[in-house]
Amino acid sequence: MWARRRARPPSAAMLTRDGRGAPVHAELVEDVTLVRDLTPARWVEESMVPWPPREAGLAAPVGSVVPACFAAYLRVHHRGGADGLAPDQAGALLEVLLRHTATGDAGWICVWEGWGGSPPEFDAAPKVSTPARAHVLLRGSLRLVETRLMRDPFGRHSFDPSLFWPDDRAWCVASDTDLAWSYVGGSADCIAALAAVFPDAVTVRPEDPVV
Repeated sequence: MWARRRARPPSAAMLTRDGRGAPVHAELVEDVTLVRDLTPARWVEESMVPWPPREAGLAAPVGSVVPACFAAYLRVHHRGGADGLAPDQAGALLEVLLRHTATGDAGWICVWEGWGGSPPEFDAAPKVSTPARAHVLLRGSLRLVETRLMRDPFGRHSFDPSLFWPDDRAWCVASDTDLAWSYVGGSADCIAALAAVFPDAVTVRPEDPVV
């Protein structure tokens, strides 16, 4: 079962250090900016399904990972059980998704606050809250999820996004570092087009359990 917890950033002692003993942090690539006004992400927080009470013994629902406000949903498994989409998977996903938005590839990207070695400016940045975790909000081209959002000198983490969506909110892709798949919410036509490209993907509903 998916670990229902809010992870915290690692302590400085856990970070990779340079020859002088100073922590080494990743840096955002060009054309990606850290956003401190979380207004563009409020709809995400407001559309999430809360976890059931722990004493109920029920699994967290899909709608606690991806906003529960779309007409249809798809679960796309990461190749090899990885905790993020492979670059070619992300590229194939975006090729379909960008045909189902009227606002191009500019969009919003949430990255979990708990990646070790994250840029130091993440610490004091306001956070987008979902039932499992907290995230910083970035602005940039959604095509960057095919490659890297940050430069990490030691290649420790991929800094895979937790959520990303276009300006018109026509769809949203969501995952978690503890999951080996991503969820996509969108229109029925959008999800049908994705299912044709990812034949092993599974349709789901927001109330279905995350398993």
